[in-house]
Amino acid sequence: MQEVLQAFGLSKNETQIYLRLLDIGSALAGEITTRTGIHRRNVYDCIERLIQKGLIGYITKNNRRYFKATNPQHFFYLLQQEQE
Repeated sequence: MQEVLQAFGLSKNETQIYLRLLDIGSALAGEITTRTGIHRRNVYDCIERLIQKGLIGYITKNNRRYFKATNPQHFFYLLQQEQE
């Protein structure tokens, strides 16, 4: 699966974060850092890029952002747009 995601232009860290969010559902950035082993600053940078790509979103509860991966079928939509 990682190879497929990286073929879509995701970095190794972005791929790792996206897959981890698919596994756990929603999580705070600190939890993502703990579960992936990626430095907190890099996690925030990757999260911003993944949000811009439309691959993750977030909700705010008690002034804290909980991040969640979008449905993997979104990749089919991106692929379809790229082909057109």
